[in-house]
Amino acid sequence: MDAAGGRARLFVPVWSLYAPKAVFDELWRSGDPPPVGPPDPSVVAAGLPHPISLWWGLWIGAVLGTLVAVLRLGSGPTLAMVRTGHLTQLVVDVALVVAGMLLLHLVTLTTNRQDARHTERTATPVPG
Repeated sequence: MDAAGGRARLFVPVWSLYAPKAVFDELWRSGDPPPVGPPDPSVVAAGLPHPISLWWGLWIGAVLGTLVAVLRLGSGPTLAMVRTGHLTQLVVDVALVVAGMLLLHLVTLTTNRQDARHTERTATPVPG
């Protein structure tokens, strides 16, 4: 394999960890009303709700926890390693359920924001 192929194999997993949050951040911000004056970076940073960060943290934690559980069971598992691996996977599964419920809540919130923005845009007459 050439060097470009090796970089591509590394890029895809890293991108798959970053892209969902970036997309959600952009969807959330696109539901904001248009700015009245010049953009204020502190307002933009404060505009994201905490559930997005919580969802993202749970998701990354679950991915890393699954990796730990798999590595724990990887080479010649003992009874203690199997127990630890299964307990780790149980915690990961709970984190994934909570992350899934948060994601459903975030999709609902984002949809409501987008619907409100659409209604606002279509209700405002175009000057001209």
